[in-house]
Amino acid sequence: MRLLLVAWGSRGPAPLHRADLDVARLAGLLHGLRDSGARERAARLGTALRTEDGVARAVAFVQEVLG
Repeated sequence: MRLLLVAWGSRGPAPLHRADLDVARLAGLLHGLRDSGARERAARLGTALRTEDGVARAVAFVQEVLG
């Protein structure tokens, strides 16, 4: 689930299906992680995830849906 959230947040590559994964593609993705911009985006995402109150957001969503 977090992989999808990372991709949707434009902070990382789209998730790959196992059938589409090969050595060259994996190597390219891992090489891209060496980019300093990737580290910065990962740090910002980590900060956002740690400060997010997911339980409160889920409760608010359920209350909104159920009325």
